[in-house]
Amino acid sequence: MNVYAYTIILGLLYILTYILTMLIVPYGCGHSVFALGVLFILFILFHRMLDRWEVQVYINSYKSKYWYLRRDAVLMSRTRLLNNEQVREALQNALNDKDERVVLAAAKVLKKTEIIYALTSKDISEIASVLNNENPDIRARGCRTLMNIGPHSFSALPALKELAVNDPDSTVRGYAKQAIARIEPLPYDELAKLLNDFNWIERKYAAEALGYIGPKAMHQIPKLREMTAIDDSPQVRESAKRTISRLENPPAD
Repeated sequence: MNVYAYTIILGLLYILTYILTMLIVPYGCGHSVFALGVLFILFILFHRMLDRWEVQVYINSYKSKYWYLRRDAVLMSRTRLLNNEQVREALQNALNDKDERVVLAAAKVLKKTEIIYALTSKDISEIASVLNNENPDIRARGCRTLMNIGPHSFSALPALKELAVNDPDSTVRGYAKQAIARIEPLPYDELAKLLNDFNWIERKYAAEALGYIGPKAMHQIPKLREMTAIDDSPQVRESAKRTISRLENPPAD
């Protein structure tokens, strides 16, 4: 079963419930109350049975061989579904889909639900691993995916800058340059201000981005240490810890 069939079945369930309700209500009060109660119980039981199928239906649709089914499954993902770890992982994998229309849909849904802002440097590195693929089409797709994620994929900037200069394929070089223009971190002073922003997404971005600014960001280590202890967002605390580690133990060039 795919998301189209599931949606039709769910719609038919609601229509059938409505029709039966309209047929029952005109009868006597006592009988109608009893019948409506039975109908309500049956509706809940059937709906819960469909709920158990729902996650697997969507995951199967994400993996469909038809691009339009994968795209529509992504766009039709309900917020409640996104609490499921398998669904979130499938949506993140959709950022690397071979069809750009699916990638754009996944980026749109993930941004809207804020899941994309919780991606770690490791997650971005896994997405960026396709930049080393021998197939130029796949490298170009990787650049477009990172560009769609936006500033939160700045940890991939070194690889993108390498492609922008040295990739033998002109299309890949062009997409890499577009991605760099979209991703490049804000200036140091602006990042330092964002550490105090009321929005946890902005604080997380600033805390993580400072790790790629260089020695100048060492001045923010006391603030970052404070954030690891008192910030109310676990994502911000983890980003601050990673940045402190990166600043104090910079990777070898």
